[in-house]
Amino acid sequence: MSIIMLFLFILFPIAFGVFYYRHSKKIALMIMGIPLLIILSLGSWIIYEMNHQFVKSTYLNNEGLGEISLFDTVDEYFKAAHGPYTTSENVFYKESLYFSNFHVGTNEENKIIYLRAIDETMSTRKGIRVGVPIQKVKDVYGENFYSIVEQGMDVIGYIDRENQVNIQFWHYEGHVIEIRMFYGR
Repeated sequence: MSIIMLFLFILFPIAFGVFYYRHSKKIALMIMGIPLLIILSLGSWIIYEMNHQFVKSTYLNNEGLGEISLFDTVDEYFKAAHGPYTTSENVFYKESLYFSNFHVGTNEENKIIYLRAIDETMSTRKGIRVGVPIQKVKDVYGENFYSIVEQGMDVIGYIDRENQVNIQFWHYEGHVIEIRMFYGR
């Protein structure tokens, strides 16, 4: 089927335009321009569908995971209160800390600018946690989301442009498997 469509909408107009070029250059160029218009239209639509720049803003100012929010301070008290952790180097964050059920990244002022939940114990302020159906996310946060595939996983995300906050729900087989929040990226 796709070979027929390729021939019908791409190759045939080009071949017909080349053949007709001797009779009328204007008509031939218009006919040969049809494939270009089709390719540009399809390419534009794909970019529009995949790009979060075209999604309406969703208010996420007070959003967080569990009792942790973006811009909370990570100090010795925070580290002690949330149990043992490991660190890793990261180009995006001053400090990257891995706790048993969540991960945080900090800026130069030790404020959380990245927050990631990987198990069911932490939920967003609106009650979404790992394991819920992705349809519930759409029902709670609305239809103004973007869809991407990152690291082979399907992701839907919501953006708060005014506060520069982004929340992503990674999902597999219709259920949330990871929640990520970040500031400014």
